This record gives sequence, structure tokens and C-alpha cells, in this order.
Amino acid sequence: MKSINFFGNKKNAVITFILSAVVCIIFGSLYYLHIKKSFINQAKSELRTVAELKISEIVKSNYDELNDAKLISSDYTILKYLDKIISGRAFNRSELKHIFSELKLEHGYENILFVDNKYQVRFDSNNQKFEIPELVLRVIKENEGNPEAFTTDIFYCPIHKGIHIEYISTIEFNNKPLGYLVFILNPDNLLFTLTQNYPGEKKTTETVIVKKEGDYVLPLSPLKFRENPELKIKIPLSKKNYPAVEALKGEKKFFDGVDYRNEKIISFISPIEGTNWFFVLKVDEAEIYKEINKQVFSLIIFMLLFFTASFFLIFWLYHYQQRNLYRKLYGEQKTITENESKFKTILYSIGDALIITDQFGMIKNINPVSENLTGWQESEAKGKTIEEVFRIINEQTRNKVENPVEKVLSEGTVVGLANHTLLISKDGKEIPIADSGAPIKNDEGEILGVVLVFRDQTKEREANRKIKESEDRLNRGEIVSKSGNWELNLTSKKMFSSEGAALIYGVEQTEFDYDIVKSVPLPEYRKMLDGALMNLLQNKSPYDVEFKIKAVDSGEIKDIHSITVFDKGKNTLFGIIQDITQRKTIEKKLAESEANLLSMINNKDQAIWSLDENYNLIICNDFFKNAYKAAYNFELKGGVNLVE
Repeated sequence: MKSINFFGNKKNAVITFILSAVVCIIFGSLYYLHIKKSFINQAKSELRTVAELKISEIVKSNYDELNDAKLISSDYTILKYLDKIISGRAFNRSELKHIFSELKLEHGYENILFVDNKYQVRFDSNNQKFEIPELVLRVIKENEGNPEAFTTDIFYCPIHKGIHIEYISTIEFNNKPLGYLVFILNPDNLLFTLTQNYPGEKKTTETVIVKKEGDYVLPLSPLKFRENPELKIKIPLSKKNYPAVEALKGEKKFFDGVDYRNEKIISFISPIEGTNWFFVLKVDEAEIYKEINKQVFSLIIFMLLFFTASFFLIFWLYHYQQRNLYRKLYGEQKTITENESKFKTILYSIGDALIITDQFGMIKNINPVSENLTGWQESEAKGKTIEEVFRIINEQTRNKVENPVEKVLSEGTVVGLANHTLLISKDGKEIPIADSGAPIKNDEGEILGVVLVFRDQTKEREANRKIKESEDRLNRGEIVSKSGNWELNLTSKKMFSSEGAALIYGVEQTEFDYDIVKSVPLPEYRKMLDGALMNLLQNKSPYDVEFKIKAVDSGEIKDIHSITVFDKGKNTLFGIIQDITQRKTIEKKLAESEANLLSMINNKDQAIWSLDENYNLIICNDFFKNAYKAAYNFELKGGVNLVE
């Protein structure tokens, strides 16, 4: 009754409501400060993590490019060609261009230049009249005599209307300086790709690589909110509240200031090791506070609704909800138990190794195949982190590989392992694997865990290795024997050739149109070749011909022996060709020698003849033939046994 009387008093009810409101306001204020601090700390933590990851990638990429430049510049085959260029000796330009084309494709170079010691371009892989920018010449001169590879800065080239970074290596052959190899790269394909992808959902996150240039800070990487194709945007050093200016101090730290848009930002700044660049990763302060305000607004709405609704409904709902809750829990528990039973049946019968984690990366289940590969029993692995059980490294570098479960949890997408990944089992055994990870989501799209599927690639790797070795042996055998094979689909008119056949034809590619091949034989053989092909297709007559061709690259005339068969089911021709130029030359010289010998001995006025060990006539002159016929009335021919 006292409690009823107490709340029945209007004054007491007002006082109680006011006190409740004050408590709610104090609690809300404290929660706001907590949320604000938590969000800002989280944002800074994300900035530091992402920045350090991207900086390490940039440093590694720059280091790898320098090593690649040094390694390529020590290649003996390339050095021989460059030495011939310097000494003015003849060389096969197309072969050197082919080597450089392969390097450009492998490393993403836009161009490769050979510059002599007089700073003249002696070879351009793009066959352009390349003019060396003044900045590049200055860097080369400053590094004259430097045995290590070096690099220009990122710069806008007014000559070629683009942004470049060039890696340069001094080259010498047999202790003789030849000049420099210049590897031209577009930073968009190298460094900037490392800076443009951002984890998370923040729209204003931006990465900028900067450097000091005189009294200004120069942004080198593309800006997210402003065009800067020619690197003309410069920030004066007087702008002390700009993170790009603060970064020049060379400290790793967080910095609150404004960016080139005069927007307030939170940033992490750091120097980039091994370069004169500085790294700035920033996000708009307004976006962070927008997320904070969403949380606070949601809290206020929730508290108001909760305060009002609970005051009137809590007692009525309590008994009603308790009764229904028990019913619901019983039904859900029964469904969960049935589903878990089905799930385990499927899990333990899958042929691939499988691991399931929760949303924190803690292992919940592993199947028998996974137990065999990891060396962990399911009872041991449950509750452990994925990194404890699923330890993976790069097969080549031996470095630790990012665990796919962590990537799935952070990105929420299906991911796969990179090539050359090894699983380290519990007993230390190394197993090559391929895997993929996928998120487990509920109906609302929330990630509840990750399913990781992987398999042992040992047998697959061994099979691929044997296939590759077999292909390499075949290619080497064809090149040594000056032979090759080809295949022509008569429907598509596409021709595929081995490397040996391509070398004989004098073409760089191994896939081309049939019209190109038809132009290679000399015109006088065209009718004979077409007739032989028609007989093969219509009459199944053997296609075994010899003819001459003109090599596409060098124009050299070659003698060719070709044998071809026809697969009617696939409407495809398969052929083998061999360069018999050397054999034909020897046969011609032998015939000429024999003719010269006969002419010589026939002009002698005395008998000349030669017999083999069985007294068979090999050769004789006309004088001997006539004398023998006069004596024995028998006309001599090659191979006659004189004793008989």
C-alpha cells in the first residue's frame, strides 16, 4: 500500500520521473564518451594496421623491383647481345626483342631501354625513338659506378605524358662497362595498386604517398577526391596542420588535422623505409562521428522506448513471455539437435578436409580428412584458434601466409589460398594444399563463422611436374634437331605450333592464323603443296613433301621436310616439319664434288679406277672403260665385280 500511495502522489511521481531522467542523461553522457573513445581508438587501430601492412607491401615491392633489375642485368644471354650492340657486331634483334617482351610480360614493365655510357639509347624494346627525360639522366649520372640497382623517383614525364618510376642497373660484360638497363614502370601497375584498396566500409578512407620537393609537399599517388594526373598539386610546408607536412618529420604516429580539401581528418603517418617517400592514411573525422552519432541516437531512442514501454508492460509481459519462451526454447533446441546430427553426418562424410570456426576464428568442428592432414584430433582442436591448428607458409619464401579464415571474417567473401602454400602438420610434416574459405551467414547477412575446405595437392603437384618436364624435354629435342610440330583446325583456321616449329618459320608466337603460314613457302611450291594437301584430305594419300620457305623474321631461305596426317573426326591437320637446309647443302656439295672428280679423271690419258674391298667397281674414267671394252668386249658400269 505504501508503494501505491507513494506513486499515487503526483509530486513523488514527478520527482521519481525527474530522478530517472537525470540517471538516464548521466548514463547516456558516460556512454557517449565511451562510444566516442572506442570508435576513435578503433579507427586509429585500423589506420595503423592497414598503414603498416601497406607500407610493408610498398617496401617489399620496391625491394623486389631493385633485385629484379639487378638479376636481369646479370643475365649472360642478354649481356652477350648488349656487348654486340656496343661493339657494332651483327646480332638477331628479334631474339633480343623476344627476351625483353617476355620480361615485360612477366614483370609488368612498360618498356626496357639499353643506354650506353654516352647516355644514348641503343636498344628500345618498344621500337620507339625514346627520348630520355632529364631527371632520369641526372639520376644515372649521380649513380655512375654504382654496382647496385637504383631507381628514379616517381615523376611526371612531360615527354611521354605519363607518370613513371624507372629502375636502373649498371651493366658490364667481361669486366667491360656497357652502360645501363632502364626498366620503365607505370606506378599505377605497381605501387598505387597497393594503396587503393581499403578494408572496411569507410568511404572517406584515403592513402597518399608524398615526398618533399623544395618548400612543398608533393602527392605522388592518385588522390581520391581530386584529379592530379601531372603531379601539379603541391602543399606548402607552412601548412602545419596538414598530415602530409607533418609526415616529413619522419615519425610514425597518429595526427589530427585537415587535408587538401580542408576537411578535418584523423590520420596515421609514417616514413617508407628505403625511399624518400612518406605514407599518409587518413579518414574524415566527420565519418567517424557520424557512426558515433548513429550509435548515440539509437541509444537515446532505445532508452526512451524502453523506459516508457517497460513502465507499463513489464509486469504483464513477464509471465506471458516466460511461458512462450520455454515453449520456443524447447522447440528450437529440438530442431538444433536434429540439425546438428545431420550436419555432423555430412561433415564427416565429405572427401575433402574441412574445418568450421565461429565468428572469432575458434575451431568448432573438423572432419577425419582434416584430422589426418593437420595431425590434430577433433577433440584436441575444438576451442583452439585456427592459426594453432591450420599453420600455413609460402613454399618458396617460407614466410607465414595470411590465414584465409581471418580474411573471410574481415572481408565477408569467399577467398582462396595463393599458389605454393604448405600446411605444417602437428608433427612438422609439410603438405602442399589448395583451399578456399567461405563465410557462414544467417538470414540477416551476419557472419556466424567460417567453413574452410582444403585438399592435399602432393599427387597433383607431382603429376604436373612430370608433365612440365616431359614438355620441356620435347621442346629441347625439337630445337636441337631443328624440327617441330604443328596443328591446324580447318574449321577455325587457327594454327598452333611448338616452339621448334615457330623458330623454323621465324615467328615469335605459337598461335596464329593459317594465312600467315601459307605465305611462308616460296611461291613456286604453292601448287605442289596444295595438291599434296588435297590428296591427303580427299584420297588419304600420304603427305610427305620437301619444299623451301622464307623465314618471316630473317628472310632466310630454308629447305623443309614435312609429314602431315588428317584427323577427320576433329577436322584437324597434325604435322611434323624439319629444317633440312644443312642436309641439302651437304648433298649439293657432294654431288658437285663427284661431278668435278669425274670430269678430272676423264681428262686423263691413262686408266684410272677404284674398287671396294670386294673388288666391286666404284668409279673409273672413260679411258679405262674403253680399254676394258676393247680387251674383253664388255661395257663397265658402277658396282660390277671385276674378279667375277
